[in-house]
Order: sequence, then C-alpha cells, then structure tokens
Amino acid sequence: MEWTSGANRFSAPGECYLGLFVGNRLCAVGGLNRDIYPGGEGLGRVRHLYVPPDKRRQGHGAALLAHLIGLAHPAFPGLRLRTANTAAARLYEAQGFERIDHPFASHMRRLG
Repeated sequence: MEWTSGANRFSAPGECYLGLFVGNRLCAVGGLNRDIYPGGEGLGRVRHLYVPPDKRRQGHGAALLAHLIGLAHPAFPGLRLRTANTAAARLYEAQGFERIDHPFASHMRRLG
C-alpha cells in the first residue's frame, strides 16, 4: 500500500528494500527507512522484515538482518523497530537489538 501510493519507496539516502534469494526462491525480504516517528530523528528503522513460514529457522532472516545492519552503519547512528511477535523479538535481540519502552518502537540498536 505504501509503495503503490508513493508514500514509501525506500529511496531516500540510506534507505533500501532487499530480498534474499536461495537459488530462484525468495526466502526473506526487509528494508531500512529513516525513522519518522518521535524520538527517532536521525535514526534508521528496520521495516517489513518477513520470512515465509516454510523458510523460518534456517538463518535467512538473520542473514538479511545482518546485511541490513551493515548497510545502515554509514547512514544512521542507530536503528529502531517495532514488533509484538516474540519470535521476531528473539531474532532482533540475537542481532544486538535491545528492548526499549517507547510508544513507537520496541527495540533499538546503536551502530558504530
């Protein structure tokens, strides 16, 4: 919906939307945006990270997230995200994100 409307094209400096393929199979997608929510000025935001159910617990989400973190490092001093999914929270925490108490983010990771 955001893509179709033009509201979010992941095209600002530091932003991207990526897919991880194994052979010709798309196994994970996810992106980086500038964080537009209060308290996120200058930060990046992990957005729309998704792994199909039959590809979960195979390292695809972790690999894509690690790549996104590496790409974010020169553009953003830190990353925030929001998830209510406990399995996703474990994935983010394994990659160095810490839980935070914020109305617009559940996790944050400082970069650099």
